[in-house]
Amino acid sequence: MPELPEVESFRRYLEDTSMDKSIIDVKVEREKILQEISIDEFIDNLICHRFVKTLRWGKQLFVQTDGGVWLTIHFGMTGSLFFFHQLTQKPSHCRLLITFCDNDYLCFDDQRLFGRVGIVQDVDSFIKKHHLGPDVLTLNKQRFVSIVQNQKTSIKTVLMKQELFAGIGNEYSDEILFQARINPSALASSLSDEQIDEIFQKMSFVLSTATESRVKSHPFPKQFLLHSGRKIKICPRCGSKLKCQKFSGR
Repeated sequence: MPELPEVESFRRYLEDTSMDKSIIDVKVEREKILQEISIDEFIDNLICHRFVKTLRWGKQLFVQTDGGVWLTIHFGMTGSLFFFHQLTQKPSHCRLLITFCDNDYLCFDDQRLFGRVGIVQDVDSFIKKHHLGPDVLTLNKQRFVSIVQNQKTSIKTVLMKQELFAGIGNEYSDEILFQARINPSALASSLSDEQIDEIFQKMSFVLSTATESRVKSHPFPKQFLLHSGRKIKICPRCGSKLKCQKFSGR
């Protein structure tokens, strides 16, 4: 599932390809992806408008039009964005196709159809309605520590709770705790101040490093679990065989 680094890379990708271009056509190819809006209303809010601003909050992407409304995109399990110049390049699982005035295209591609797009008037209201916590990259250490210390569940589960920390999912919670050398099953409220501080530092390091890797299409650093650990099941630190354990159904 796309997490904060992937969504941030999509935000930058959209900024680089699709801003300030008049939208002349919108096709919703699978109505299932729409969130609390009809096809006609969705199209009416985009047609003849331009994208002028982007904002990411956790795993959620917002794109403002010159009409003042915001396109919302949640990428679900397999969602992604593709910008292209010819319809022959259209991805096979395109669910939303936007045509610009210069006959360039932007597609929301989503094989498993868990992603959602919609239109909202106000970003803050959307965040509140969907119970999203602060974006993890906006938190200061004091606030992070105070939240973690009050949680009586595993630290991995805490990091994945979007109502506490918007942006971290299954993969990056593993990576953060691996880099911090903290057992994922450790009770959050039992961690020392030094351990929580280390998690905070590694969280910033992992998310920023992963974002740059996604944006520049570079491999993850060799010391990352995400570099090869999930594929070959071998620890990049000590060479031992990795074991899997479930947390909150993950």
